[in-house]
Amino acid sequence: MKRMTPEFWHYSVLEKPEVEAMECYTFAWPMCVDDDFRLLHCTVPTQEDLVLLHHMMGNMQYFQHYANQLFALQWGANPSFHEAIGEVMELSVVTPKHLHKIGFLDKGENDTETEINFLMFMALEKIAFLPISYPIDLWRWDVFRGSVNKLNDRWWQLRLQYQGLCPPVRRSETDFDPGAKNHVPGDTPQIRHFFSYILQFQLQEVLCREAGHVGPLHTCDIYGSHAAGDKLVGLLRLGSSMPWQDALARMTGGSGKLDARPLLNYFAPLRRHIRDSLGNSTIGWTSGDHNICP
Repeated sequence: MKRMTPEFWHYSVLEKPEVEAMECYTFAWPMCVDDDFRLLHCTVPTQEDLVLLHHMMGNMQYFQHYANQLFALQWGANPSFHEAIGEVMELSVVTPKHLHKIGFLDKGENDTETEINFLMFMALEKIAFLPISYPIDLWRWDVFRGSVNKLNDRWWQLRLQYQGLCPPVRRSETDFDPGAKNHVPGDTPQIRHFFSYILQFQLQEVLCREAGHVGPLHTCDIYGSHAAGDKLVGLLRLGSSMPWQDALARMTGGSGKLDARPLLNYFAPLRRHIRDSLGNSTIGWTSGDHNICP
């Protein structure tokens, strides 16, 4: 990976100034001038910020490596790639192995209880997001194609179908619950996030293989592997200079299709544990009236 530039350290805001009012929402920017890349984040010493900053630094690496491309091609292979690259950085930094390596944990070994707790934590971060993001864009696409007349009704129909959620009080077309999700009035597609939550595990599997990792995918830490770094840099340098399918095929050596199998492999121990714990319990929910909870 590249070192951060002097401009990065001079112009970035990494702590909230005491004398100024500042919006601390996290942003990373390529300023499109030489080596000027900047980060805004009012850092506090928590694990959440440790992980978030690794994510943002993954984006900064992407900016730096595709800066050699023509200006129009200086972006991710598709809108999901920036998210996925940042998430790949997170997958290594949160492992007990890595936290032990940098002195944040007394030991880095995994017993069964620690492994399941870790995977449950990651599942709540990763898996739980999929049925949240997907219905949002299903709803948006229905609206765009003009195939839905009852906007609020369709919203709750999708919520129940994919999330098992229903409203606590009866809703009607005089309500507009989709507007409570800022991505809807802000016209921000969710499919890029949904896509990235699958793609990141596909990329991680390739990088772990390059790093010579042996063992379950969720224990992999690519930190310090020049082979994994070189493989990742090969993808970052491309920017959007070729179709994303071709960039992914070059990275994985496969067909260039999105593949959820690495995600399933990552969480395989947790899936087995949950199945054993549930026994004969009923899984899922009934359709019912999606406009009010039973």
